[in-house]
Amino acid sequence: MHGPKKILVMGAGIYQVPLIRKIKAMGHIAIVVSPHGNYPGIVIADEFIDLNTKNRKNVLEIAKQFGISAVLTTGTDAAVPAIGYLVDELGLSGTGFESAQWSMDKLLMKQRFVECGVSTAIFASVDNFEDLKREAIAIGYPVMVKAIDSSGSRGVTQVSSEPDLSSAYKTALSVSESDSVIVEKCLKGVEIGAQVVVVGSEVVEVFLHSDKLTPPPISAPIGHAMPLQLQKNLDEKTKGLIQKAVMALKIKDTISNVDIMVVNNEPFILEVGARMGATCLPENISIYAGFDAYEFIIRLSLGKIPLYQRFIRIRLMLLCC
Repeated sequence: MHGPKKILVMGAGIYQVPLIRKIKAMGHIAIVVSPHGNYPGIVIADEFIDLNTKNRKNVLEIAKQFGISAVLTTGTDAAVPAIGYLVDELGLSGTGFESAQWSMDKLLMKQRFVECGVSTAIFASVDNFEDLKREAIAIGYPVMVKAIDSSGSRGVTQVSSEPDLSSAYKTALSVSESDSVIVEKCLKGVEIGAQVVVVGSEVVEVFLHSDKLTPPPISAPIGHAMPLQLQKNLDEKTKGLIQKAVMALKIKDTISNVDIMVVNNEPFILEVGARMGATCLPENISIYAGFDAYEFIIRLSLGKIPLYQRFIRIRLMLLCC
């Protein structure tokens, strides 16, 4: 059936604004779900629903009410499990609920990496401060203390010695709905990132990029550069590990955001998100790769296979727009 589609966008923040605008520019209807507040996406939405994006059952009712054809977000992890829930319940295109939980919950993610042989930092989960102190000593300082279910770099602190452990623990708990936190070995190397194009369950392209971060103890991304040129052996090794990590989480039909640490020419996966990155990464892709990243994920969410020259090797049927 041709004509405009109703697309549910989870979130109304600055990172969702270009997505909402692109949906409307393509002639579709942007229904935006977000708590009410000073969010720029609210005023440009075709329809705005005042609702917490984590409340997946209520979001499902809204999706049924409007008869949506697709659901997606970009730049945030918070809404990913709810998106996965709608994907499963409504038979939509995208990453399903179990995989979405793996990509949102850092403990489930790390456990999945271990099960699938994906190189990552040594870690432990703890639910009290005494265990945190014990595990930090066992792992060896410096360590990273992380909220299990936060988005981006919120609740993530590098700790060099025990006196700083308490504040890091409190910071992690303050942004989490869990009573547990993760403590892991602080890998010392060069942090890079990747945007991974996944069509169906097939990884068809990996765009590596450099990351500019704020200094420790709380390191957050503030900029990126693409392309990133690595030595051939390291490039192949890194892209192979990234593909293994994305497939371990069973991420589907999106552009996935991946954080990597390279230590002595060995890559380690820090985190993988079942959504496209933020801080101008979609714009980086669009400029470097020659296709509109927002349009690409919108078409994927509608169950269509975007056919751009760069992806002509995709062995899937092209669906009509």
